[in-house]
Amino acid sequence: MSARTWIALLLGVAVAAQLAVPAGMIMRRELVLHRGVALRFRTAPVDPYDAFHGRYVALGFDERSVPCAARFRPHQSIYVRAETGTNGFAHLVAAARQPGATGIWFRASASYNTGEKAVMVDLPFDRFYMDEKSAPQAEKLYREINRRNRPAADKRETWLQVRVYHGLAVPEELYVDGRPIREALRR
Repeated sequence: MSARTWIALLLGVAVAAQLAVPAGMIMRRELVLHRGVALRFRTAPVDPYDAFHGRYVALGFDERSVPCAARFRPHQSIYVRAETGTNGFAHLVAAARQPGATGIWFRASASYNTGEKAVMVDLPFDRFYMDEKSAPQAEKLYREINRRNRPAADKRETWLQVRVYHGLAVPEELYVDGRPIREALRR
């Protein structure tokens, strides 16, 4: 083979590799969304909006403390087991270094140990990305419903539906007052 043939071949392999990486990432997320188990997580208020992070709705969660038998370092990659409770929402029931043989497990990050038998976790789905036009409106609606000092008579709630498949958790839809956020914005 000539030098030109080798260069063309190497260039073709480099281009294929550059296309394969983002395609693989997209395919992995789509596989989770199509085959994953759906879990609903109750959301909670978060700190003020940081304008430097782009167009998404910043999410907080009611439940972040997970029972565990081991201690973890901050930012350590761990696995969290979730179960759906009688109210239809997911509850975090265990944390471990490796996923168990049964149950729904997904990767998360340890934040800090709260004592001998629990760890606070940073969930991997704390952002819900939207288009540039809708995200600021969605953030405003989400904050209005989740503000800490809202009247007790206001029974509206928000939650995030997440799909979990083979340890990967992908946000599917953000719900506001029982409706998908995009539908709630149209009303």
